[in-house]
Amino acid sequence: MRSDRPLDYAVTGEGRTVVVHLKGAGIPIATNRLPLDTRFFDTPVVRVVPEPVAGGVDVRIELRGQVRYELSQASGVLTIAFDRS
Repeated sequence: MRSDRPLDYAVTGEGRTVVVHLKGAGIPIATNRLPLDTRFFDTPVVRVVPEPVAGGVDVRIELRGQVRYELSQASGVLTIAFDRS
C-alpha cells in the first residue's frame, strides 16, 4: 500500500483473514476498489478486498490457511510479507 505520507494503521486477524485498517486513508481511483483475486497463483493469499469504511479504508486479505506475516513501512509504503511455508 502506498501513501504520500506515513500510514497510520491497525491490523486484526481471525482465522484465515487479516484486516489492515488504514486510518484516515481513502481510495481516490475507483478501479482500485476492486477485489484482487489471486487464488490461481501459488501464494498464501487468495484474495485482497479494499473497502472504504468510516474513518478510513479496510483492506481484507483472505488466506489459504493461517500463515505468519511481517509488516514494514518506509517512505509512505506499507509492505505485508506472508510466509510461504
